[in-house]
Amino acid sequence: MDFVNLGQVCREMLVKKPSDEVKRHVINLLTVVKNFGYSQLVVPIAEDGNSPESAVPFEGVDLGAVAVMLHFLEEKLSIAGGGKPTDDQLSPVLCTLTEAAKAVPVIRRFLKAQILPPLRELHQRPEVGTTMRNKICRLLTSTQISVRDSAGDLLFALCKGNAKRLIKYTGYGNAAGWLADRGLMGLPAPVLTAEDDSDTNSDTEEYSAVKSDIDPMTGAVRVERPDPMAGMSDEQKEHLAMELVHGMDKLLRTGQFKPVAVGADGRPHSVENVMQFREEILKNQPERQSKSDSDSD
Repeated sequence: MDFVNLGQVCREMLVKKPSDEVKRHVINLLTVVKNFGYSQLVVPIAEDGNSPESAVPFEGVDLGAVAVMLHFLEEKLSIAGGGKPTDDQLSPVLCTLTEAAKAVPVIRRFLKAQILPPLRELHQRPEVGTTMRNKICRLLTSTQISVRDSAGDLLFALCKGNAKRLIKYTGYGNAAGWLADRGLMGLPAPVLTAEDDSDTNSDTEEYSAVKSDIDPMTGAVRVERPDPMAGMSDEQKEHLAMELVHGMDKLLRTGQFKPVAVGADGRPHSVENVMQFREEILKNQPERQSKSDSDSD
């Protein structure tokens, strides 16, 4: 059986309301399907209007099989919410959805609409809440590296390989570990060409209104806090600064803390002193790109 036929068989099994055990086996099978096999998960909408009960219309096609896998993922994320998510629960379905999204543009757009819808609630951190985006963002800080990597790969695919757009949805803090391992820290976003398929822009009125107030580290609007140095004299501030310098110097000399800079490969590398740190930053500082945070797909 070739991969095309395998993709067709998997789609037919997914839309027939199988048990969770069957879904799991089908999803595991799909992890070995080549790109052209994933196209079989998409079928045209019946022209006579007699679509099956399992049909999920989207942009003129039926994505029922993809919707089943997405629902399966949501169920596993809910189960994992009660404890630590396990690799065998989440990685296969995350990997399958990632490969399907990269192989078939309409699947990517469908998954993006479900997982990363236009941003409206910006006062709450991306990892806080019950939406699919919230749950997958929490996986980015999982202690199970395979789960973290699978979650990051899916979100990155939905963002079309644009690290800046990924950070927009997750916050830099959540994505930092994944970005470092993938060599994507500090690198400029790829230039999107006219050949890329297009989705609607996700810069909602709510997002545009608070965009300048969003903390890129948390991915949420900054919380106003009182100035801890309010009322201090210049001498007191200078004394506090010197205490901080001496404390950092002690950490450096004892090896408890090592400064790093992002290298040309997009990964963090340790540096020996502050001057080397400054040189690395200036050398690898990416050029500013207009519209690199735009979410038009």
